[in-house]
Amino acid sequence: MNVSLEQLEAFVATADAGSFSAAARRLGRAQSAISTHVANL
Repeated sequence: MNVSLEQLEAFVATADAGSFSAAARRLGRAQSAISTHVANL
């Protein structure tokens, strides 16, 4: 299993922010990209 830094960053931001939308705003990325990264973990 390969885990990228972007996937981990998305996971931590989501856990910290409490939602994919809030994590996306924090990271300056699309919500769909954040949820995809977390789903691929």
